Amino acid sequence: MIACWFYKQVIAHWTDARALPEPAQRHLQKCVACRQFFDLERELARRLVAEAELERQPVPPFLHSRIMASLERRPQTVHKSLSPVWAAALVIAMLGLVSFFLVQDSQKMAVQRLSGTASYQPPANNASAAESKNLLELTRSLERPLESEMQSVVSDAKAAIQLLARNFLPENSESSLQERSP
Repeated sequence: MIACWFYKQVIAHWTDARALPEPAQRHLQKCVACRQFFDLERELARRLVAEAELERQPVPPFLHSRIMASLERRPQTVHKSLSPVWAAALVIAMLGLVSFFLVQDSQKMAVQRLSGTASYQPPANNASAAESKNLLELTRSLERPLESEMQSVVSDAKAAIQLLARNFLPENSESSLQERSP
């Protein structure tokens, strides 16, 4: 059932004339439902191509020269400022980094305060030692959601940056960004 869903996805996205991958071909030999789906998709693609051929119109003469002339008439402008999308991405990334470092700093300071009070004011009896241990454990348990929230924020920021890069950078720039990221 899950395999059929996967192979139907492969078939639906296989738009060119190349042969299907070998595992998909083996599955089609065994599964009647997927073979019918494949035949339906192939027939649909064949009909779409045939209809598109009927609608094709000849290119008007001198179209290329008219396009080139209109491009030459336009003044060439150079954009020297960041686009709004890049500015928003930069702001999101900076906010994520700043909040990450602020949370890290506040956690370190809280631990230092707790460990500092324990070292400067030793407990007078066993009951106060147990209370300070409980307080330290309570503080750590309260910080766990903050740590997981911070990891979530950093993960969301990374995902947003990757999404922006995927949608607005040329493909060769995107691959170089992915190589740099750890």
